[in-house]
Amino acid sequence: MAERPVIRSARTAPSRGVAARRRELRKALERREGNLLRDLAHNPQAGLALAIALSFAILAGLVGAWAHDRPRVAIGRTAQDSQLVRVEFTRENTTATESRRESARQQSPRVYVGDQAIFQELESSFARLPRSLAQAESLENVALEIRSLFRLDEASLSAIRAQATADGGVSERWSASVKSFIRELERTPILRAEEYQVQDISPGTRMELRLPGVVNPVPKDRALSVANEERLREELRRLARRAGFDDAEARPLVDRIAPPRGARATFSFDEVATQIERERAANAVRPELLVYKKGDVLLRRGDIIDASRAELMLAEREAYRAAEAREHPLSRPLRGLATVTLFAIATLGASLYIVVFYPAGERRPSRLLLVALLALVTFFVAAWAAEVSPGATYLVATLPTLFFASVLVIVYDQRCALLMGGLHAALLAATLQLPLAFAMALLVAIAAMIAQLAEIRQRTTLIRAGLITAGVAFLIVIATGVFDRPIFDPSRDDSGFLTPARRELLVDASLFAVSAMLVSFLTLGLLPAIERLFDVLTGMRLIELRDPKQPLLRKLAQRAPGTYTHSITVAALAESAADAVGADSLHVYVGALYHDIGKMNKPDYFVENQGGGFNRHSRLSPAMSLLVIVGHVKDGVEMAYEEGLPRSLRHYIESHHGTTLVEYFYHRAKEQAEENKEGAPAEIGYRYPGPKPQTKEAAILMLCDAVESATRALAEPTPSRIESVVRTISLKRLMDGQFDQCDLTLRELQVMEDAVIKSLNSIYHGRIAYPSSSGGEKTEKVRGQKTSAAAPVPAQAQPAQNGAATEQAQAAKPTGT
Repeated sequence: MAERPVIRSARTAPSRGVAARRRELRKALERREGNLLRDLAHNPQAGLALAIALSFAILAGLVGAWAHDRPRVAIGRTAQDSQLVRVEFTRENTTATESRRESARQQSPRVYVGDQAIFQELESSFARLPRSLAQAESLENVALEIRSLFRLDEASLSAIRAQATADGGVSERWSASVKSFIRELERTPILRAEEYQVQDISPGTRMELRLPGVVNPVPKDRALSVANEERLREELRRLARRAGFDDAEARPLVDRIAPPRGARATFSFDEVATQIERERAANAVRPELLVYKKGDVLLRRGDIIDASRAELMLAEREAYRAAEAREHPLSRPLRGLATVTLFAIATLGASLYIVVFYPAGERRPSRLLLVALLALVTFFVAAWAAEVSPGATYLVATLPTLFFASVLVIVYDQRCALLMGGLHAALLAATLQLPLAFAMALLVAIAAMIAQLAEIRQRTTLIRAGLITAGVAFLIVIATGVFDRPIFDPSRDDSGFLTPARRELLVDASLFAVSAMLVSFLTLGLLPAIERLFDVLTGMRLIELRDPKQPLLRKLAQRAPGTYTHSITVAALAESAADAVGADSLHVYVGALYHDIGKMNKPDYFVENQGGGFNRHSRLSPAMSLLVIVGHVKDGVEMAYEEGLPRSLRHYIESHHGTTLVEYFYHRAKEQAEENKEGAPAEIGYRYPGPKPQTKEAAILMLCDAVESATRALAEPTPSRIESVVRTISLKRLMDGQFDQCDLTLRELQVMEDAVIKSLNSIYHGRIAYPSSSGGEKTEKVRGQKTSAAAPVPAQAQPAQNGAATEQAQAAKPTGT
């Protein structure tokens, strides 16, 4: 929807036509303000913009609802507020429970696995020994191997032979004693020296002996070490006697089991089975629970949040959520709906601000979509990073918000960046439940950042903005910390100046300052991408485009030098006029340099490039000449598009003539029609296709382009004549409605006229007349040029009766007319 000018003041003694025009514009403005919603409904792009805003509100609200419910406990930080238990809950005393479980693990018996082969071998050899020795009358008749294994003597041989029976068997007592002795051995572990040492110092009082199908828990005092031969042999003799053997019978058996310096371990430690038993014992321990009553102090202001306190806070939060879900099942959905509603209200306010204060070109759906995506991504990154690193919130949560505000000040302006950045900071603080001091510090940092980025003409601008914002951020965090944090708590026993709370404050302030510096470097590195994505121009890019070595400007200077000179003059006039009314002077200066690049295709058809001689329009009909003259606008737009000239600069090319009338050829066509007794041509056919200027800068260029051409055609550009030309052309453009679609006021128009008149008078200033070298011809002093007294200026070169010789007429006139 085209923007209408806001009429704030009128020139003194306006004509009747101007007054009527003012009334018409005022009525149009009132209709626009009264039917804003209807205009939006009829705008084909309004539906898309509304869909973007609605989608952003929903997605951002969902992100906010998710982030609001996420627990964020920063271990190691100082509690800024006391926290009470909101609902009674029980929690396992993990420290006490783990201590009991560890004790159960230590008390759990170590597991040892018996060597079944050893027991089978001993039982077999003991059971058959009397039968094997039954025929031996003396030791000489006993095999050497048996004597060596059992270390037999005559008394032992005689006692064992007595246990043999006549039928070649052994006595029942011997068999029973062997079995009993083996069972005693299975319950009396013989261990290697290292394992015995570990077992002896273990805290448990029992040990577990395992054989196939048999588990024997025994006191650990029953364990024997192969290294302690004396105790081992003594204990084995005791076991043998308990099994029913006398001393003579027991000695060979003991020597077989524990020969000097040759005893073998009967059991070995099983680490895997022992660990399993320990964990089983630990799991059998019932957790020790603590009951927290409602109103109990969970955390005091100034306490350091350690791991145990963090777990307690999370447990209380889960208990509260569970109780809330039981008593109020709709609480969570309603909270999410409220979050989405809050974001929708903020989005609506921001959207209305953009609709009311920015023209259609700056609120096109593509740009709104990119801004919404940037806001959503930065908000999500800030919320996610604050959850991942809650201790570094002053870095990870502030950096995305500052970056968002920095991009907006480039895309729109400082007011929009301050509003959107403030909303972003407020919503982020509310979502993450951050203190008010954080939101205030972030808002001040945003203001400090965007205050330095009103115009980015140098790279040092961003670096300086980062340094200044870092300093401001550091100071504001210190100030809010002194106001809000417990850094002066006499109840604490902290000694020294750098208490934990003060150290934490300095770290947060430093992180805040670092985030500002990182944003400046990040914005500097992404500046070309920001310009391309959002189709905006920064001062740095404009300075690059006004370089005479730019390809388009070099081609223009080579192919149409007169047009190039005209463009430079118009640029100087437009810059001074823009400065006078507070417009973007650099932008309009660059736009003026490129506004006539379309004349490069047919430079000889424009009078500034003819340099005297034959005029090509002499042999063309007015209609054909019109096509050539009007065509330079279309050619210029196409060339600018092919060369990648930004959209805002292309608008200068297409609008610097607006829909004005090509007067010279229109009057020629009327004269020819009268001579041929034909109907007069339609005026609409001899107008430029437009569009009209949509911005204040484009209107400035239109006026400066017209008055520069008209003033250049003056024979004697005196101050009075220059002022007459400027005032007349300005009024004519106003009455023709060329300024209807931009926000130019009548007061600003008058200020522009004064600035242009002053600049033109400076260009066409008076000069000293030097005597002619021939001495026979005198020269006159004129302003801006010298004309021979014998060669009067042709009457056709004088301003028209209405004082508005337009650029089109002057550019197309045949030379010498």
